[in-house]
Amino acid sequence: MIYLKVIRVVSKAIIDFVFPYQCQYCKTILAPQEDVWCTKCRLTIQYTNYFNMPLNPVYHMFSAFKDVVFGGSLWFYDKKSLVANILHELKFMRRKELAQPIGEELGEELRDSPYMPEKIDMIIPVPLHPKRLKWRGFNQSEEIAKHVAPIIQAQVVSDVLMRAQETDTQSSKSLSERWSNVSGAFQLVDPEAIRGKTIMLLDDVITTGTTLSHCLRALEHANPKSISVVSVAFAGAKRF
Repeated sequence: MIYLKVIRVVSKAIIDFVFPYQCQYCKTILAPQEDVWCTKCRLTIQYTNYFNMPLNPVYHMFSAFKDVVFGGSLWFYDKKSLVANILHELKFMRRKELAQPIGEELGEELRDSPYMPEKIDMIIPVPLHPKRLKWRGFNQSEEIAKHVAPIIQAQVVSDVLMRAQETDTQSSKSLSERWSNVSGAFQLVDPEAIRGKTIMLLDDVITTGTTLSHCLRALEHANPKSISVVSVAFAGAKRF
């Protein structure tokens, strides 16, 4: 048994030497204390600090919905940035393992926020249409939520809100086109499951807020106690 352990340790050392861990963005060799992205690349990430600002742009984007009490995003989103690369790799290159460091960092920020509701009953990730879910193999928002949930002691619930219509990607559309594209796309499956509950609606990126607004319209029909709107990244203005 001791020989097998030695072999495993030596084998791992050889593999780490021949195939050292690289930064997922710039591909430089990671230092022992670094994980996934190197320190230099991490320093390029721009944090919103919205979880410490109750009246921030994300909250204001959805404050017209009567049940929304909290909103925020972790990072700012810019094309050709590390944040854009991280989310592209997760969603389109199917790098499911990236959901863990993203979700854990988001969860820690939410846990430490003085403005988030004290207790979140459930996290509802923005759903994918079944065809897109089958193609991608997973819902990136749900995977992120799975790593947020244990940190804030909440439950991930992915079967109360469904995407009933398959929609085109939103990235190249105007605001009016985005609104038309997702109009009626979301339906509530089990209203009783969320009635009187404290909910967190979670997405990967907020741009115009169209998708989340349609989700909120569906959720508010069930009269939840409150809704918090949270995303990993925010593509809106950096100044408020």
